[in-house]
Amino acid sequence: MVIAGLAQATITFIGIIAIVFLCRHNRFFIRNVYQRRRTTTIAASEMFQIDVTDVDRCFGFRKANSAFSTQVIALMLGGMAMAISRYAYTLQSNASNDFAKEINESWAPIRELIFSSVNYVKNLDFSLAGQWLMPLIWLVAYSIVAMPVLVKLLPRLSGLMPRRLSSSPDRPYKQSDDFDGSIRHYLREFFPDDGWPRDDQGDEESVSLVAARFASNAFWPTGDNRARQLFVFSWWVFFFTLLPPPLSPLLFILFMVMQILFAYIFTLGTYKLMKLLLGYVDGQLVNASMIDIESEEHPDGLQSIVKQDVGVFLSYRRKDTVEYARSIHAELQNHFLEERLFRDLSAIEPGENFVTAIDRSLEQVDTILVLIGADWVSSTDSQGRRRLHKPDDMVRMEVATALNSGKRVIPVLLEDAAMPSQSELPDVLHGLCMLNALEISDSRWDYDLGRLIEALKTS
Repeated sequence: MVIAGLAQATITFIGIIAIVFLCRHNRFFIRNVYQRRRTTTIAASEMFQIDVTDVDRCFGFRKANSAFSTQVIALMLGGMAMAISRYAYTLQSNASNDFAKEINESWAPIRELIFSSVNYVKNLDFSLAGQWLMPLIWLVAYSIVAMPVLVKLLPRLSGLMPRRLSSSPDRPYKQSDDFDGSIRHYLREFFPDDGWPRDDQGDEESVSLVAARFASNAFWPTGDNRARQLFVFSWWVFFFTLLPPPLSPLLFILFMVMQILFAYIFTLGTYKLMKLLLGYVDGQLVNASMIDIESEEHPDGLQSIVKQDVGVFLSYRRKDTVEYARSIHAELQNHFLEERLFRDLSAIEPGENFVTAIDRSLEQVDTILVLIGADWVSSTDSQGRRRLHKPDDMVRMEVATALNSGKRVIPVLLEDAAMPSQSELPDVLHGLCMLNALEISDSRWDYDLGRLIEALKTS
C-alpha cells in the first residue's frame, strides 16, 4: 500500500505541474481569440481571428492541431496512469476483506451480481483524502484541457449579456455601442471593422449567412471528433477513479459498461449545454438549417456556405481544355470540400505507378467528369499517332479506369465539341458513348455550370 501511495503522490505532483502549464497555454489561446471588447487591452494584430469559411470547419485553427492533440494524448496517458494507480490501491485495501475475496472468485447470477456490486461499493476504502482528491484533480485537468472548446461561447461567457430582444439587428455596429446580446453583435465580436466576411462582389454578407457558417464550424478548434474522444475518455477516467470496478470478471464488465455509458451520456450533456448557451442568443448559431434558404435576404441560399462532401475527379487533356479545367475546379471549390476534388494527377508521388495513382484517386470520389474539348479525340503525339489509341496515354487510362469502376461518369462537352462515336475511340472507351453528356458553352457558362453542380450534388 505504501508503494501505491507513493506512486499516487508522484503522479499527482507531476499532474499539478502539467495542469499549470496547460492552463497557461490554453488561457493564452482563449484570451487571444479576437473579440472587439478585448482589443482595448490586447492589440488587434496579436489576436487570433476566426475564419468562418474554413473548409475543415475548425475556424481556421487546424494549424494548432498538434498542440491540442498533444494535450489530449497527455491527458489520456495521465488518466490511464491515475486509473491504474487508483485500481492498485483499491485492490490492496480490499485484499484482507473476506467479502472482496469472495467477489473476486464469484460467477454469480445477475441477481447476486447486483447484490455483490452494492456491497462492493460499501467496502471501498475512501478514508484517505487522496482517494477523493484524485478524481477532483482529474476534473480540474479535464476542464483546463477542454478550455479551447469555449471559442464559440466567448461573448456569452464574457459577462456582456443578457440578451435584449428589442435591439435592431440591422443597426450598424460601432465600437462604442453597448453589447446588447443580439446575434449581430454576438458575431461582430469575432471580427475587426474590416474583417466581416464579404461576397464575391466585395459586399458584406448578411448576418444569417455568417451565422450559418459559424454554426457549421466545430466547438473544438481542431474538430469535434477529437473533442468527443476527449470528453468520453475524461468522464470515464473520472468514474473509474471514483469507483474502480472489482476483479470479478462479470462485475468488472458490468462496472465498465456502466461507466462508459455514463461517460457517453455526460458527453452528450456537455454538448447539449454548450448548444443551449448559444441557442439562447439565437438558434441560427447552432443550426444552419434553421435559415430559410429561399429568403429574399439571400436568394442563393446556403449552397456556398456548408460545402457538401462529394468527391469529384476531373479528367482532361492539358493541351485541350486546361483553362476550362481550372475554371471548373475553382467553381467546384465553392460548393464541395476541397480535399475531395481531384484535378489531374498533380498530387502523384515521385516514382509512383500511374495506374496505382489513378486507382487511388478514383477510390476517393463519387463522380468522374471527362472534359472533352475540340481536340480531345484528334490529339496526336510527335509521331502523328492518336493519343487515345496509345495504351499508356494518361487520359485513356483515367477514362477506362473510371468506366470500369462502376462509379458515375459524366462526359462534359466544351468548346462546342461533339460526343465522339465508337469508331473514333478504342474498345476500352466504347462505354463512354453510351453516357448522357452535359454541354458547357461559353455563352451560357454560368447556367450550364450551375446544371453541372446540381447534377453533382445529386450523385
